[in-house]
Amino acid sequence: MMRSSFWLALILLCLSLLTSCRQYTATYFENRLGDLGRKTYGIPWNPFISYGTLIDVRDGHTYRTVKIGRQTWMAENLNYNAKESSCPSNSEDSCGKYGRSYNWILATGRSQSVYYKSEGWKERDTIRQGVCPADWHVPRKTEWESLVNQVGGDSIAGTALNSSHGWFNESNQGRIQNVGTDSFGFRNIPEVIQYAVFWSSSDDGPSCSIGVRFDDSSVVIWGIRKSDYRSVRCVQNEQAK
Repeated sequence: MMRSSFWLALILLCLSLLTSCRQYTATYFENRLGDLGRKTYGIPWNPFISYGTLIDVRDGHTYRTVKIGRQTWMAENLNYNAKESSCPSNSEDSCGKYGRSYNWILATGRSQSVYYKSEGWKERDTIRQGVCPADWHVPRKTEWESLVNQVGGDSIAGTALNSSHGWFNESNQGRIQNVGTDSFGFRNIPEVIQYAVFWSSSDDGPSCSIGVRFDDSSVVIWGIRKSDYRSVRCVQNEQAK
């Protein structure tokens, strides 16, 4: 009888620990590191990353930041409501998940009339704050390239920088879910059709500029029409660190 009571007590203890572990894991990965008072939309933060915090004084919006190599990046897309910016799917709720979208002139803070009349596209690749908060700027092509190289190169940078939930790829075995690892805390969230595109401030002629496209595994830096509306990730100015 005593032996039966011992084993029953042991089993109940183990069940209690397993239940506690499940509750702790859900809290730790989804809520505790959570969302700074906002929804996570089912996309957890990397619990092994030490994030910083950025408060945009223009609207009080709070962002997580992450240091990757020598660069400090926003760990989520910019969601500043600049005039003529838009929400994906025209939904305010989608702005909370994906941030707002900007055309290139708006993102980089240039005057469209002055820009084209003065052939501003021939200017040097200078730092442009654009729609980013003070002490931050829209990354140049070379800064995106540094990030990609830091995490292993363009063929695997998508996997390393993409969020751990939301991305999938198709194979002969069918759809493979959650192929991103978010190893560096960049938490890049996919758009509806399994890619994400960001602006750089670098120019590529009078009608195109340099953009950065992520798919489920790789990253491509290429020319994008300036009239397109894309996401912005800001990077911190060197002197502000």
